[in-house]
Amino acid sequence: MFIIWSQKFEVGNDLIDTQHRMLAVLCMKLELAVQSEQAPNIIRRSLQEISKFVEFHFFSEEALMVEVRYPDLAHHRRAHGLLLAELKSTIVHAKTQELTPAMAVVLIEKLLIKHMSEEDAKLAHHIARSLNRPIGEELYAQYFVHGRTPA
Repeated sequence: MFIIWSQKFEVGNDLIDTQHRMLAVLCMKLELAVQSEQAPNIIRRSLQEISKFVEFHFFSEEALMVEVRYPDLAHHRRAHGLLLAELKSTIVHAKTQELTPAMAVVLIEKLLIKHMSEEDAKLAHHIARSLNRPIGEELYAQYFVHGRTPA
């Protein structure tokens, strides 16, 4: 099912979109490991890598929400908690063979795509209208989106 990055996943915020692209890459890496029948320890590490990156991404988003005084912070934080719990449960089930790695890939991608298109899009919309600008927001465009570095 590869998450092939396309404009439909963009929420319009360079920081969030850059991290979402990285998440897509990690999901593709996991799917490739599953399809090429890599050893279980390789697949487990790939699952852990996704989990750790999702934790970082959620922490980063929540810091951003505080900076821009996002009014729905509590709700979004709860959504992160539920999503992380579901992600970790999926990983545990994949490790114990209750869920095939291929099924885990599909579940993880569905969870992440749903969250990105719903909750993160609301946050990006708020940021675009906010007078409270995120610290260093231009850095993502300079370093990741356009591939240029400051002079």
